[in-house]
Amino acid sequence: MYRRTAIAYAHSKVLLDYIAEGHDLNDTILRFYGKLDSKTTRSKNKQINKWFKCEVKIRETCESGRGSHLNARQLGDATVVPKPAEQQIVLWINTLRKERSSRVQINVTLAG
Repeated sequence: MYRRTAIAYAHSKVLLDYIAEGHDLNDTILRFYGKLDSKTTRSKNKQINKWFKCEVKIRETCESGRGSHLNARQLGDATVVPKPAEQQIVLWINTLRKERSSRVQINVTLAG
């Protein structure tokens, strides 16, 4: 199962600054994460490239003193749901999906 790992904005900014100094992506990954296998290196490449797209937001977040935050939300955005509540929601949605797929199968059987 894939598990997302949140990274502080300050860490992202340090990497972006290091690359801005003239270092390439492979040097940056080697310096900050050490020797990685090819799959993990590719994953880090993708992650850092996504940070380039959000560079303005990352820099603004760090300048506003929220660099240690893992997710900067805009005013009015939702907050994180506690883990037990999230698990209940997932169970509920999965149950709805199973019910829906069984109804679709019944309809296909009746139509055929």
